[in-house]
Amino acid sequence: MRKLLPFVFLLFIGGCVTTALYGEKLEPIGNDTYTLEIAFGGLPITPEKEIELTTRGVLAEEAKKFMSQSSAFSSYEIVKYERNLIPSVIVYTVKFNANKPFKQDF
Repeated sequence: MRKLLPFVFLLFIGGCVTTALYGEKLEPIGNDTYTLEIAFGGLPITPEKEIELTTRGVLAEEAKKFMSQSSAFSSYEIVKYERNLIPSVIVYTVKFNANKPFKQDF
């Protein structure tokens, strides 16, 4: 039992992912497309899905802030997800979708 305790402890903390923006913000790259770098930390055994889920939450918060400041956009879609190991960052490329005026057909 004592031999299993360290392993159980590592499994417990292995799912913890921390994130930070370090002043990064959505950077325009053209045609309503932006990138955002999100730094992350965790153990090397942290599953990729856990990292992606946590960083997508940060992306969603930043995208909502961005869309609230600009009434030109109503939604976004992730175009690209890229993981860099050194430094440990996830780079999201997102395309914001413009508000479409309501058009009623008769």
